[in-house]
Amino acid sequence: MSSLLYVLIPILFFTVVGLLLGLKDRKLRSTESYVDEFSRARRAMSGPSDGRVLDPKEGRGAG
Repeated sequence: MSSLLYVLIPILFFTVVGLLLGLKDRKLRSTESYVDEFSRARRAMSGPSDGRVLDPKEGRGAG
């Protein structure tokens, strides 16, 4: 049992430290900013709104 503590204690320690560092560097944002970010990503993935087909080789509209 004591040999298991040599493994569990460092794992718990580094988990807690990692969580604290992650929460410390996190930016506080409002709910509206999450919705805006989602909308921008959805628009970016949907492609152009004028019905053109993008040519991936050219990087611009093909037709």
